[in-house]
Amino acid sequence: MCGKYACLNGVTAGFSGSWLPVPGANYDDASIDTTCVLYTAGYGSVEFIWQESNDECTSKDTVEVTFWREPTAELAIDPEDTAVCGKIFYDLRADNPGSGVNGNWIANPPNGVTFYQQNFTDTMEVSEYGYYDIQWVESNHPASEPPEFCADTTDPWTIHFI
Repeated sequence: MCGKYACLNGVTAGFSGSWLPVPGANYDDASIDTTCVLYTAGYGSVEFIWQESNDECTSKDTVEVTFWREPTAELAIDPEDTAVCGKIFYDLRADNPGSGVNGNWIANPPNGVTFYQQNFTDTMEVSEYGYYDIQWVESNHPASEPPEFCADTTDPWTIHFI
């Protein structure tokens, strides 16, 4: 789950029940087997348990959710940095994505563009003069998920190389 909010779907036998308390879990309605939860205790794998009873038997269903930190890509480029004399721009800056979040720069057009470090502070070199739109992309997801699963991309920033 990208972020801190997940919807759960416990398997019910048709009896009254509830989701057991979990530190940091705030259920929309703990008495409904298909409820949603806001989890504020951090990131990682969390087990939620749906429990119900008919006075003679108790049944449990465990739902495991992995919470991934949702990236928030932000540029930190000076608004006056829209034109560069030459083919190298030394002041690419984005907010530090923090621990566990990957970031990379992309350019349009992409041909002939080199980003020296692919870090949130970087230098960009182009092979041809002209206008280039750059974006900072942050992602945080397991290898089993597609790249867009838990990602954020800034709006394009246009730089004119003259």
